[in-house]
Amino acid sequence: MERIGLWLRSRAREPEESPFYGVRFRWWRPFDLDGFARDYGGKYEIEIRPIYVGKWSIDVFGDARREFLVRADTLNAFLTAYRAILFQKEMAPLTPVDRELLDFILENYPQVRDTPLI
Repeated sequence: MERIGLWLRSRAREPEESPFYGVRFRWWRPFDLDGFARDYGGKYEIEIRPIYVGKWSIDVFGDARREFLVRADTLNAFLTAYRAILFQKEMAPLTPVDRELLDFILENYPQVRDTPLI
């Protein structure tokens, strides 16, 4: 009985705060990464992550694998054609620039699941 009480008390604690993390998806049309880099390159720091391709590889979905790293003040995002991963390295309040990036990504990557078939 005492072990059950300990277990219940451990579950009742306040959750520890952690840095922001979230994943969002698009389902039907790919996101225009080049257009985003062109339009928002002055506002955010944008880095194109290299894709390593072997000499004889055939890449049918190469555009879907391209990935950009976008950095705002405290919020970072990995953007691909169909997925956005938002994260903070250290917990901090979101600045107005971070909030703009978050709102933009939530608007353009509206889904929380990776497929509509579930």
